[in-house]
Amino acid sequence: MRRLPFVRHLPVGKLRYKYRTCRHPVEKPRWHALWLLARVDAPRNPSEVADVVGLSAVTVRAVLHRWNDHGPDGVADRRKDNGADPKLTARRRAALYAALQERPPDGGLWTGPKVAKYVRDRWRVAGVLADDDPPGGPQRPPEVAFTPAEVAVLDRLAGCPPPASERTIAHYLLAVAKLGGYLVRTKDPPPGNMVVWRGITRLADVLLGAELNTASCG
Repeated sequence: MRRLPFVRHLPVGKLRYKYRTCRHPVEKPRWHALWLLARVDAPRNPSEVADVVGLSAVTVRAVLHRWNDHGPDGVADRRKDNGADPKLTARRRAALYAALQERPPDGGLWTGPKVAKYVRDRWRVAGVLADDDPPGGPQRPPEVAFTPAEVAVLDRLAGCPPPASERTIAHYLLAVAKLGGYLVRTKDPPPGNMVVWRGITRLADVLLGAELNTASCG
């Protein structure tokens, strides 16, 4: 396979700093991969880097393509622009922030339910926090927690979309857990945070690959 070039948009030391200081769960391994690819003291190809950072070789090559084409902007997690619009306008968010600097109307300290009640009573907006979820819980539609692109990818990985009666948050959360290694055995406990976390990370990798494939075919 032809070796991909590495465009030095940033010096190696800056790439290391980006990796060490990044707190974003999707972007951090990308910065790690780029730092390793940029090092001339210990040259590595994408497959070798993938073994170190926990990504697939395909994903590392995709990250490198985006880095070469877009520089630091190509490392960003673009899923954040695919979700629904915020529940509150910018003005209301600013008003809520100001209110949170004071004591809540009933005294004591602010809690999730108190914030949700304040928003609901003042602006008639529900579902801002998990504590304020409308009835339905895990049986609610998946779009409450997943972007349309994530739902489409999970359906494709499963082979087909579920029946309408099973199209719920719970169904897609289980699909994410399976990506993280959950085996769904009869006596297994519900998937834990680490399994779901691995599934979310792998889902992000798949979305990145799908996005790059669409861009290259467009």
